[in-house]
Amino acid sequence: MADTRIRSSGLFRWTSGIVAFAGLVVLIFHFTRPAPASRAIAPTELDGFVADATSRQLLRNSVVTVSLGDYSVQQSTDTFGRYAVVFPSPNADASMATVHVATPGYQEAENQVSLHPGNNYAEIMLTNSTGLRSVAASAGYPPKAEQAKVILKSLPSDFMKASKIYAVTDKK
Repeated sequence: MADTRIRSSGLFRWTSGIVAFAGLVVLIFHFTRPAPASRAIAPTELDGFVADATSRQLLRNSVVTVSLGDYSVQQSTDTFGRYAVVFPSPNADASMATVHVATPGYQEAENQVSLHPGNNYAEIMLTNSTGLRSVAASAGYPPKAEQAKVILKSLPSDFMKASKIYAVTDKK
């Protein structure tokens, strides 16, 4: 028997080699490609100040605690009554946060606010309730948290932010 070759068999081998190589490249890319990049969500930042609702006097050494989602951030106000907290955003939409304020000479105050990822600015106004505090303490009851008047506004152009805290603690 004679060994006969057809000219098209060489072309077939060459073409099938290219197709096999391309298939191998596609498989390697498919299994080694990086995960798709998820849309980054900006961190949630809350800046502002704590003041007396009647006199508008800025209150220093107030402890502002903001809880949003699984995170809670706490900071004391500075000499000018300013606070600034930053923490990861739980989602891309606005979320309800709890703002708790403890100030010497004032009853603890708490309120719910809607915060969106990015910059948020709030003025927290407290009513002096030292008389209520002493009545509650003399009755043996811990003082109940009042509603703080938290006013969300646009950040004024002349507002100088307090130094930020990036420490985040889980609420768990």
